[in-house]
Amino acid sequence: MHELVLKNIDKIYPGGVQAVYDFNIEVEHGEFIVLVGPSGCGKSTVLRMIAGLEEITAGDMLIKGERMNQVAPADRDISMVFQNYALYGHMSVYQNMGFSRTIRHEAIDILHEKVMEAASVVQLDEQLNRYPKNLSGGQRQRVALGRSVVSSANIILMDEPLSNLDAKLRVESRRALTKLHQELDNTFVYVTHDQTEALTMATRIVVMSEGRVQQIGTPYEVYHQPENMFVGGFIGSPPMNFITGNIENGRFIADGFDLAIPDHLLAIVGSFSRGPIVLGVRPEHFKNWAAEGHEPIKAEVASREYLGNHALLYLKIGSFQCIANLRLDRAGAEADASELYIDMSTAHFFDPQTEMRIKSQEEMA
Repeated sequence: MHELVLKNIDKIYPGGVQAVYDFNIEVEHGEFIVLVGPSGCGKSTVLRMIAGLEEITAGDMLIKGERMNQVAPADRDISMVFQNYALYGHMSVYQNMGFSRTIRHEAIDILHEKVMEAASVVQLDEQLNRYPKNLSGGQRQRVALGRSVVSSANIILMDEPLSNLDAKLRVESRRALTKLHQELDNTFVYVTHDQTEALTMATRIVVMSEGRVQQIGTPYEVYHQPENMFVGGFIGSPPMNFITGNIENGRFIADGFDLAIPDHLLAIVGSFSRGPIVLGVRPEHFKNWAAEGHEPIKAEVASREYLGNHALLYLKIGSFQCIANLRLDRAGAEADASELYIDMSTAHFFDPQTEMRIKSQEEMA
């Protein structure tokens, strides 16, 4: 039985504004699901409907097979970590973490045992008598997580809990959250606009745009097998390059591009030989060294960003603006574009009308 099911979920606000369209997912126990997308895409609305903080306009939400649409938030076996942590300033760390059990009037010894276990998990053993105003942002975030652990809820919801932290602390917190998920074996549903958080923590990613699900898949699938141009452009930093051209005699032809298409890709996109097609190339698939079958491309470098063992080159190729991510760890490699190559074996092709990736028969089966 699935831990959580959202079936044909719509959310329409008064005035007819629709925030979520036909949202569907089946979540197994112990998964780490990350909802990711730009601001206003509906991801937080979905999270709030799961929590019971927003009413579901249409569709069904089930937890362990039981319909939850009209069930009060307190009775859903769910806890939530908010973006601003929602801690009580007049309560100590110990009191904040144990609050959910305190209001249930649980025995003191059981409450104490649960708080101490959670404090150990989130590494706050030495901070239990301090107050939120005396804690760093990372410590406050861990108090909020600890409160969810103490509640013993099967499903833990998180609404951008790392967005208020600095870059270094976000990296540390991502590792801590992944470890916490492994230790607790709970189901996590996590909302973020940061695709790096999604790729590094999720077992599955839900990519959303304008209230609609664009793709649900593992981090590998959404990165290497994007469902459409939105996913290809949103997941990955820098984003995928898109070049519109035509297929002629087994080659991709565009302004500044004349590239042989590998046989396995040509078999998939051959039907587009009489119309335009979009080539998708990730920045790291540009090379500054030649391999067998690679053909040179002439490019002008508008600017460079050196990043240690690799460099980002902002290029003008014909009439197209592209970004190349070049590794600099090969002997003699330079961050220039005197001769650039594209690894066409890793390329994707998209239908310019639907913006969907053109798939093989095996993928569509």
